[in-house]
Amino acid sequence: PSLPRSMMHRVCLARRVLASSARFFSNGVAGAASVERSPTNETMTYLGHPDRNVLLIGTAHVSKRSADEVRKAIENFKPDCVMIELCQGRMNKLRQQQHVPDISVEGVMRSLASRGPEGIMQMLSKGPMGLAGEMQALMGGGQGQGGGQSQAGLGAMGSEFIAAIEAAESLRIPVIPGDVPQEEILKGCVNGLFEVSLPTLLSKLASGGDMLKEMMQSMQSPTSMEQDVESMKTRKRAEQASNSMKEFLPGVHRVLVAGRDEHMVTVLRDLPAHHKTVVAVVGMGHMAGMEEEWKLKMANHRLPSNLGP
Repeated sequence: PSLPRSMMHRVCLARRVLASSARFFSNGVAGAASVERSPTNETMTYLGHPDRNVLLIGTAHVSKRSADEVRKAIENFKPDCVMIELCQGRMNKLRQQQHVPDISVEGVMRSLASRGPEGIMQMLSKGPMGLAGEMQALMGGGQGQGGGQSQAGLGAMGSEFIAAIEAAESLRIPVIPGDVPQEEILKGCVNGLFEVSLPTLLSKLASGGDMLKEMMQSMQSPTSMEQDVESMKTRKRAEQASNSMKEFLPGVHRVLVAGRDEHMVTVLRDLPAHHKTVVAVVGMGHMAGMEEEWKLKMANHRLPSNLGP
């Protein structure tokens, strides 16, 4: 008898995760610092170093498939630790089933697109204090319960982080918060917004970018949301979202993307020396930047033996 579709999906997912990552964890990646993208799974990259190997998993933050993929990877490979794209404060909220804001580049771009040019202009006209509140709302702060409200076909916000925490703790594997504190990100984004004059921003919005236009259209088609979210789990779409933000709001991009890429790789580099294998769970939009940061930060780097127990 044929297996149910949901079970077939889990079987195929487990096989794909095993095929794409088993060699990495058994043999490591040779060289002082190396980056090897999985040939079979676009959401996985191997960050190699003689002292540490990291399986980097890119996710969409409301994707049920991402949560399944993360859980399977941790259960199959049992790394020494798991790092997730949350700061300590957001991780505590998630553990307490409180709302965790989506501060990914994709989430912010989608929120901006839902407001349209007039809404963005209204937001920018409120000055620093009002803008801080608007940015908090833009990132979803203070809304919802239990990790965010899930929509039909979608998981709750942060479902892949919940899966990572549950899988790691069931195996007694430590979970490391790897992100910049939310308050610092919010403050940096507000400052970054004022780096572009209002006329310049409105001119850019009027000319529009393909990604922003597509996201505006997707707001009108709720039935396409699940497909839209899954489509963000490709490098091409993630790079489009990042490039759109860099074009419209370069100061925000620097804080929201580039600065966090650098911070998370620094966290990976400075983990205790006995954490030789790591699964790192981050939004798809951070993968390319973290790959480059890994090559820069880990070149000719040796982990000291006194980084802690």
